[in-house]
Amino acid sequence: MTLPSEEDIAQFVLKYLSDLAPSGSVDWSQIDLDTFDFLTTGILDSIGVLEMIGAMEKHFVLTVDFENMDPERFTFLASFSRYVASNAVAHDA
Repeated sequence: MTLPSEEDIAQFVLKYLSDLAPSGSVDWSQIDLDTFDFLTTGILDSIGVLEMIGAMEKHFVLTVDFENMDPERFTFLASFSRYVASNAVAHDA
């Protein structure tokens, strides 16, 4: 199985968040992946972040150990996507 790319992860997260966000609350076409923080937008709380990770792992059939990720960058979309793409472990579907 091929692991998802950084772009695949970012697109999944954006779709996941856009499904949760109130209509018109975010201009998704103007998202800067390096500065977009999915926690401070108010779309997700800390439990929501865990739920998003679970949905992502299920969708891509993988797991990610976040122990070594910089907690200061954890909720920024670009760094999150980069970390997942580099540290994911695939599972048989």
